[in-house]
Amino acid sequence: MRSTHKLAILCTTVLIALNAVSASTAELEIFPGQSSTKVDSFTSYEVEITNTGTAEDIYDITSSNPSETRIAPREVPNSGTLEPGQSETIQVWYNPDTGSSEGSKEFTVTATSQANGEKYSSQGTVEIIKDHQVNIQVEGPDSVCRGEEAVYEVSVTNTGTQAETFNLQADAGDFSQNSIELERDETETVELVRSSDIAVTDRSFNINAESTSSYAEAFTSTSFNVETCYESGASLNPQSQRTAALTESELEVEVSNQGTRSDTFNLTATHGELEQETVDIASGDTVTTDLTYTPEQPENKNIKVTATGKSTSTASSELDVYNGQNVSVNFESGSQNV
Repeated sequence: MRSTHKLAILCTTVLIALNAVSASTAELEIFPGQSSTKVDSFTSYEVEITNTGTAEDIYDITSSNPSETRIAPREVPNSGTLEPGQSETIQVWYNPDTGSSEGSKEFTVTATSQANGEKYSSQGTVEIIKDHQVNIQVEGPDSVCRGEEAVYEVSVTNTGTQAETFNLQADAGDFSQNSIELERDETETVELVRSSDIAVTDRSFNINAESTSSYAEAFTSTSFNVETCYESGASLNPQSQRTAALTESELEVEVSNQGTRSDTFNLTATHGELEQETVDIASGDTVTTDLTYTPEQPENKNIKVTATGKSTSTASSELDVYNGQNVSVNFESGSQNV
């Protein structure tokens, strides 16, 4: 029983040793080391894989940019094993994604040993050329008032190598024209207009230009801010009072500028005289003036004041006017009002 256990351990050790021996190192060489291609085309490379170890092996081939590369074959060799000292060549085709940036880009081809999972790599370089390019820039107001139009100047430049037509799109608003045709290095500016009847704070939106015939596309974003520029409030104090006829009454008129911009208000009253008929009020400020009124007869009087600027507000006060000339005469037989 004990000898059987020792035999099992010995067999396991031999198998591990055999597996270690069967794995083999490798060298990869990419030719050419650097190539170039346009975005809508491809370039090709050859990768030579050499078994530099002492045992036969099989290698799985992968790339660091699988979406842009195609490899054939993906297993080396196609059949059998790669003997020590033997080499095999594979083909790699590099086709850049349409969204790739122009310029140099590195990629790696890796051979992974099927025996022990060890990886061996080599690096190549591709120079990406973009024949079709477009640039977009936008200038617009920091903010506008409610109901006003915000006008954005959108400049589109064809930075590619040939004439193209570009469609314009935005998350919101209307373009003065929805497409433009541009020669190489030509720039054209169009207007984008949008507005809102409610206040809006820092609402970002996107603008893009897209070629009708190629991969050329550009995006930019800007902000849309709408202020409550003109809003006001008015009050008339006291809101109600009782006074005698032919007696001067004084009321306090208060006008506040609740908008984000300064405004000038013209004051009018249905009855009485105003101390000031025009007031200039900065944003957030309040101005106070007086209204005097002398009623001529007993009655209930509603006095209304209106402040008119780029916004309008009103306030009112109720005046209960009584006969202030009433007298009381006492007689021995009683009293009588005259």
